[in-house]
Amino acid sequence: SEWYRGDVGARYKLGKIEPGYRYSFDKNKLTAIGTDSVIGSAMYFDEHVFFVESPDTAKTRFRVDYSYRTDLRPTVTGEMGAPEVGQTYNAMLQRRYGRDSDIALQATYRTLKLEQGQDEETVQSRIDWNTSFLDGSFRSEMSYSVGTGRELKRIFVFRETMPGQGTHYLREGGNPNDLNDYLEAQTVDQRRFIKVFLPTDEYINAYTNRFTYRLNSNVPRSWRSAEGFKGFMAKFSALSFVSIDKKTTDDDVLNRFNPFSEDFEDEFLISLIKSLRNTLYFNRSNPKYGLEYTVQQNQQKSLLANGTETRSVGNHQLIGRMNLNEVLSSKVSLARNIRDNRSNFLSSKNFSILSQELTPELAYQPNAKLRFTGTYQLALREDKLSPADAEQQATFHELGLETKLSQVSKRTVSGLIRWVNIEFDGDMNSYVGYEILNALRPGNNLTWSFNVQQRLSNGLNISLNYDGRKANSVGAVHTGRTQVSVLF
Repeated sequence: SEWYRGDVGARYKLGKIEPGYRYSFDKNKLTAIGTDSVIGSAMYFDEHVFFVESPDTAKTRFRVDYSYRTDLRPTVTGEMGAPEVGQTYNAMLQRRYGRDSDIALQATYRTLKLEQGQDEETVQSRIDWNTSFLDGSFRSEMSYSVGTGRELKRIFVFRETMPGQGTHYLREGGNPNDLNDYLEAQTVDQRRFIKVFLPTDEYINAYTNRFTYRLNSNVPRSWRSAEGFKGFMAKFSALSFVSIDKKTTDDDVLNRFNPFSEDFEDEFLISLIKSLRNTLYFNRSNPKYGLEYTVQQNQQKSLLANGTETRSVGNHQLIGRMNLNEVLSSKVSLARNIRDNRSNFLSSKNFSILSQELTPELAYQPNAKLRFTGTYQLALREDKLSPADAEQQATFHELGLETKLSQVSKRTVSGLIRWVNIEFDGDMNSYVGYEILNALRPGNNLTWSFNVQQRLSNGLNISLNYDGRKANSVGAVHTGRTQVSVLF
């Protein structure tokens, strides 16, 4: 095995600009014993970079550079060959203004010539803007990027993995080759299969658009010590977050650059991941009592070789909390959720489950180490897409008790037991019935868990997890897991 690595460069200060050059290489090859035939390589490249940039101390910083890189890899003849030549043009501008504001822009153009395969061309740009205004009452953070490139169409299959490490399970008597027979696991013991996305041999031109925005809102600082209307309004604050990640093949300029545009046909969509969250707080920092109201919407849509699949979750939640005394605290939650799934190639995966929940909670904490929490939940769930003569709905009554013992920097021990009574009307063996029942059965159900996290030494941690459930009219299922982690 041979490995050579190096990096050398020079720059020259010329007033307010600094031109320079850098050469780097990383050459590794693995040869067969007794011969000079190359059988492997981690990387093997030469790169030349020419640049012009501003000094580090400049208020407005910029950099323009050009790089020429050649990568080689082992060939069937036992030599390094099959060159891949990449040329990259990059420009960056960054400026800080005011006390808490800055903006940064970046643009990149790259071409890649392949001896084996189709040449590639990529364009990317990005803008980041952070600012605050009205004496810090509003703090805004925005990031927006667009790009073009090529992607492979994908299909997905399910593969079995270690118990408890998957995301799905195969229904009893199901066909391993039928995607309709795989259900999303609701309990640890059912997590036996993972969804694996496989590329096809079909390339498509992809336009990528990513947008994230975060806004923290508060009243002016001077209001916090005021009385009357200003003092009351000072108890309110808000947090808003938007994230959109979109990939399309639509040539329409508006759809390519507007992250909020969805005016395109399904055939042009590769993937869409969207998350919206708005939370309004009242008395957020008050240790005695407070309220918060959250509206959240998550959506994920993907184009597969078979068709499209869309998953979305909408949530409205109101939470009220109150500390009754030094050791007792209470919380009440009201929630309305809609879980929607649409697929144009898996008919059994079409549903829209409405869930309405009321959850009061009482916690007793006699000291800083020990905490007991009791909960009750009333939940009403139904599938809005089921026909009138085949309704799928359920009523849940759940009682839970959790105990947690924490010793800082040593160990954490927690245990949870839940009793769940379910009144169900529908087909419990259907995909929708499984989603509504959360892998339980009509009647009385019992679930429990026990977890221990122990810190053995600096950076070394071990965790032991045990989960169990006893659904109505079936035997108990026990699952145990252990994990050792090392933090360097």
